[in-house]
Amino acid sequence: MYIKKTILGLAVLLSVNVGSVSSAHAMTVVGHDNNKFTVSDSNQRYPGDSSAPLQSTQGSNGSGMQNPQTNNFPPISEVPNSGLNAVIGNDDRKVVSDTTVSPYRKIVLLRMDYGGTNYYQGTGVMVSPDTVLTAGHCVYGSDGPIKGKMPDSITVIPANNGTVMPYGFSSTSTYYVSQDYINSVNTGNTNGDPTLDIGVIKLHSTVGNQTGFMGMSPNSATIGEAATISGYPVDALGQQNSPTKQYSASGNIVGIHGNNIFYNIDMTGGDSGSPVYNKAEQIIGINTRDTGATSTFNWGTNLTDAYFNMTNQIIKNSTVSNGWLLNEGKWWM
Repeated sequence: MYIKKTILGLAVLLSVNVGSVSSAHAMTVVGHDNNKFTVSDSNQRYPGDSSAPLQSTQGSNGSGMQNPQTNNFPPISEVPNSGLNAVIGNDDRKVVSDTTVSPYRKIVLLRMDYGGTNYYQGTGVMVSPDTVLTAGHCVYGSDGPIKGKMPDSITVIPANNGTVMPYGFSSTSTYYVSQDYINSVNTGNTNGDPTLDIGVIKLHSTVGNQTGFMGMSPNSATIGEAATISGYPVDALGQQNSPTKQYSASGNIVGIHGNNIFYNIDMTGGDSGSPVYNKAEQIIGINTRDTGATSTFNWGTNLTDAYFNMTNQIIKNSTVSNGWLLNEGKWWM
């Protein structure tokens, strides 16, 4: 039996070509309609309030109500991104036989529509009744024929299980990614800056009331802790170009470097946007890529305070005034 053991020293992590993000800059977020808003990395509360840091959000298990439909959508392909193909040693991914149980019903299959004939596949996770967290390159193409483009629409299918859609589907054209990530894609970085690779999708339905949604735990990833990825790889067990099954694999966090976390968990194309979650089933990062064909670890975007703030702002449609953000009844700069 192959046992994965990855020991990453600081020198190894520093050899990975990752970008950097300043720790106290305002992040501009861009929507599909080119609407923009600003989120700060800082967690300071409005003057007069406590300066306590943001707290992890609690998830919901939902009602579990089902309205099964048949998945008759046309075939889909993985999102072009050369850094998504790493199974480390033995393939430890396991098919999820019943996607209607928690937490698997909170995981969604994404179909990105680029013009009615080009459909690409990714993964996301429900983080509120009508909001999905995913990879930035799932909402803004970073490679191939879709580089520099947002999809015309994205179809979100919670808990897809082969040809069965237990909770139906929801299509939307409302999604967000940071301006910095857009700039990184359009300035020669083939796959975009991996430290910025996170996106948010807003639905026109509240299917999360049925599926439930995952809580988020910002800046909580620790080296050595157990973590899991659940998603929709296009290659697993001959599922290429057909309605897919959900797969799940577990491992450990093996490194943290700036806005990225590293782990020895198997994933391949289609797993873009899968949640990296801890034993409490709280999101600590979003899966995005590997470090090459002979990878000893894969990696994702760390759920930093800035991305937590960004996601919460979109969840709550909070009002921004002079740089201050209303979040969970408190004002944040």
